[in-house]
Amino acid sequence: MESHKNRFLEWVKRDNIPVRDTLPGSGLRKGLVVMFTNEFGLTFGPHEILGFTPEPTLSGRSVYLDKDSYWLPARPEDLTPVSEEK
Repeated sequence: MESHKNRFLEWVKRDNIPVRDTLPGSGLRKGLVVMFTNEFGLTFGPHEILGFTPEPTLSGRSVYLDKDSYWLPARPEDLTPVSEEK
């Protein structure tokens, strides 16, 4: 699986995107590897957590993942941890 981590880091730096390392109360943290299940029940991954938005979006999205749409955060409840940091 292709990593998009470098593109994510470049995007964050270029556009001055605020990113946190943890999501309090969730048990999720930067570097954790998770599976993502979308609203249709399809599961994708594994994906590494790259960081978190300071506040969730209106749809509850707050987790940046190492995937091709790294700029679109996922909802914490759609993630299932599979292992420790890569």
